[in-house]
Amino acid sequence: MPAIKIPLPTGKLGVTFKGTPPTVTGLTDSSPMQGKIKIGYIFDSLILLDGTVFDGLTTKELIATLTEHGEEEGRKMKMKMGLPDSTEIALPEGDVGAKVEMVNGQPVITKIGTRSSLKKSLRVGLVVDKVVLEDGTTASGMDAEEIMTLLADDNGSGGRRLSLVNPTKKGMSQRGMVYPKEKIVDLPTGKLGTSFKGSKLAKVSKLKDDSPMRGLFRVGMYIDSLMLPDGTEFRGLGAVDLGEALKASAEAEGRKILLKSPTSKTLPTGPSTKVYLPDLGTAEEMGLFFAGMPAVVKEVEDSSPLYGKIRRGMIVLACGTGDGTEYEEVEDDEIYDALEESSGNKGRFLTLKNMPVPLPDERVVPLPPGKLGIVFRGTPPSVTKMNPESPLIGKAMIGMSVDTLTLENGEILYDMDTHELVDVLGEHKSSEGRVIRFINPATMEFTSPKDLPLPDEQTVLLPAGKLGVVFKGGPPCKVTQVNKSSPLKREVRAGMAVDTLTIGSTTYMDMTAKELVATLTATADSEERELVLKNPDADVEFSKMPDSKECVLPPGKLGVVFKGTPPMATKFKEGSPMAGQIPVGMYVDMLTLEDGTVLTGLSATELVSTLGESSMEEDRTLLFKNPKTTEPSPVGCILPDEKTIELPTGKLGVSFKGKGFAKATRIHDDSPVRGLVRVGMVIDQLEIPTPDGNMKTFAGMTAKEAVRILVDSADIEGRLMTLKNPDTAEMTKRNVMVDDMDGSVLTSSDDASEDISQRG
Repeated sequence: MPAIKIPLPTGKLGVTFKGTPPTVTGLTDSSPMQGKIKIGYIFDSLILLDGTVFDGLTTKELIATLTEHGEEEGRKMKMKMGLPDSTEIALPEGDVGAKVEMVNGQPVITKIGTRSSLKKSLRVGLVVDKVVLEDGTTASGMDAEEIMTLLADDNGSGGRRLSLVNPTKKGMSQRGMVYPKEKIVDLPTGKLGTSFKGSKLAKVSKLKDDSPMRGLFRVGMYIDSLMLPDGTEFRGLGAVDLGEALKASAEAEGRKILLKSPTSKTLPTGPSTKVYLPDLGTAEEMGLFFAGMPAVVKEVEDSSPLYGKIRRGMIVLACGTGDGTEYEEVEDDEIYDALEESSGNKGRFLTLKNMPVPLPDERVVPLPPGKLGIVFRGTPPSVTKMNPESPLIGKAMIGMSVDTLTLENGEILYDMDTHELVDVLGEHKSSEGRVIRFINPATMEFTSPKDLPLPDEQTVLLPAGKLGVVFKGGPPCKVTQVNKSSPLKREVRAGMAVDTLTIGSTTYMDMTAKELVATLTATADSEERELVLKNPDADVEFSKMPDSKECVLPPGKLGVVFKGTPPMATKFKEGSPMAGQIPVGMYVDMLTLEDGTVLTGLSATELVSTLGESSMEEDRTLLFKNPKTTEPSPVGCILPDEKTIELPTGKLGVSFKGKGFAKATRIHDDSPVRGLVRVGMVIDQLEIPTPDGNMKTFAGMTAKEAVRILVDSADIEGRLMTLKNPDTAEMTKRNVMVDDMDGSVLTSSDDASEDISQRG
C-alpha cells in the first residue's frame, strides 16, 4: 500500500482516528491537516525531531502520544494511504472536477482536478456506488459513462451526493433507479429534445444531448399530465397524443408537466383532456361541432381558438357551464344548448376522452440511424406495428403506407414491396440523411416515376454482371433507358448523365458512351465499381480531365501500371499512394528528377525503368497531359547544371569519352551509379581522400585521365565526383598533368620528381 510522510504542526490536528491500527475517520473543518490527511489513511508511525519513532500504537496510545508531544516542532507522521470502507460526499454546483472510469468492471474515480473544490474530500480509487440527485432520484450500480452523464446533466443543482465505497469491500448496490414520487417541471418554449414512448401512457424514453430538459426530466418517469397556461390540462396521454399536444403548444409560455414514478399508485388509467373555453361564444362560434350520444367531437375548424387542444373523434365526458353546473354523458343537442346558455360565464370547460388519432394525409419523416422499431407488411408496405421505443413514435402511425424513401445521396425509391423496403433500410441503417414519406392510402395517391424530380447527384454501387442500362452520347454520356430487368431499375433513372466511374482505386471521367461501355464490359466481373451520376439540367459541374496536371511523387514504389507510348496509367495496385492523384486517361509527358534532370518522350518501359532507378529520390514530378487536347513533347533530356555525388568503391559501370572533357556516354545496366550519373554530363572535378585526411582535387580531365584516376582510386571510400552540363555550366580550370614515365595523373601542385623517386 502506498504511504506518505506528513510534517505535523504544533497544537491540535483536528483529526479523528478509530480502530487498530488507527484509521482516519474524519477531519474537522478547521483542521490544519485538511487536504494532507484524508479519510481512510492508516497510521504507521510517529517520528519526533530527535529521531524517536513510535509505531504499533493503538488509537488511544496514538492520541496520548500526539497530546504529550503536541507542542514539539519537527514532528512527522507516516500514513498508509488506505481508502475508507465507505463515505458520502456532498457535491457543489457546477463541474465536480473529477473523472470516473471503468476499472475492473467498477466505476472508479481515476482523476481529481487540481482546481476541484472536492480535492480535499474526494479520493482517487474509490468506487461510485450511488448517485443521489437534488430531486431525490437515486441511481445505483451505474457504469462510469452513465454516472458522468448524470452529474453533467444536473451540474446546476447543489443537492447532489455521491455514495463511495472501497473497491475491495463487498456489498455494492444492485443496479437500479429510484425516482421521486412526483415532480412538476416548468417547460420552456420550443422543442424539448425529448422522446416519449407508450401507447397508453407516455413516459420519458430518451433525452437528446442538447435537450433543455436534461437534469429535469428523468428517463423512465411517466407523464401524468400536461398543463397549459390557459388552464387546459391533458391527463393520461399516450406518446403520440402527448407529442401532438406539445407541438401545438410549443410557443406557449408557462406550460408545466407533472411527472410520476413508475411505482406511483395514482397514475391515470385512461387519457382525458380538460379544456377551458372562452367566456363568450356558442359551440358554432367557437368552431366546435358535435354528433351522437354520448356527444363526439365531429369537427374543429382551423380558425377555432381551441384548435390543437380539441380534435375530431374525442368523446365529451363532462361539460361545465361556469356557474357550478356540470353535465355528464350528454348528447350533441344538450352540448349545443348548454354552451349557448352559458355564453358569458367564466370558467366554462369540457372534459374529453382521447380517442385514437385519425390518420393524417401524409407524414414526411427524417429517419435517424439505426433500427426504426416498425413492422411493415404488404405491397405497398404498411405500418402494422410500432415498438414502444421506436424513434418514430408520434411521427408515423399504424395504418399508414410507405410512399417513397429518399436515401442520403438523394436517390428516391418508390413502388416498393415490404421485402425491398426492409432490405434497403437495413443496407442503409447507418445513414443520417434518409427521409421516408408515409401517406394515408385512403386519401392520397402513391408516387409514380413521372412525379419524381431528378436528383442533382447520386452515387451508385454497380453489381457484377450486366447492368441493363443504355448510355448514349458524351462526354458526358447520358442514361437513355433502364430495362425493367435491370438490377439498377430502382436506383438509376433515364436523363441522368455519367460524371465518373471508379473501379477499385482507379477513376475514369470525361468519357463517351462507347468508352464507358467498353470499360464496364471489361470489368463486368468486378464488385468494386462505383458510378457517379449528375443531373445535366441542374446547376452542377461535371468532372473534366484537365489539359495538364503535375503530380509530386513520393519515394518508394508507386503501385501504378503504365502502358504504351506515350505512357498512360492504366491500373492502380492496392495500397498505391498515387490512387486518386493520377488521372486515368492522361499520358506522361515529362518526368523531372530530384537533381533537375528533365526527361520527355519516354516509352512506358523507359519510364518504369527510370522511376525504379530513382525510387528513393525526393521531389520527383510527373507532368500528365490530356491526349484529347494536347500533343506529346518530343524525345529529349534536359540535364541539370551541376551535381556532386559520392562514389562507391569498385567499378562504376560508366563509359566516358572525350579529349577535352570526360563525358558520360553510357551507363551500364549493373552500374551502382545508375540514376545518379546522366549520359551527356561531363566530369568537372574528382576529389580523392588522401592518407593525411585531406582531399586531392583533379579538374579539367580528359576521359583517359579521369578513368585512370578512378581506376587508381577504386578502393578508396569517400570519393566525390562533380558533374556539369557542358552546355550550361562553366567548367573548372584544368589542374592536372600526366607522368611521362608511367602515365599516372598528377595535379599541378604535386612534386613529380619526388613521386618518381618513391616509385623506385
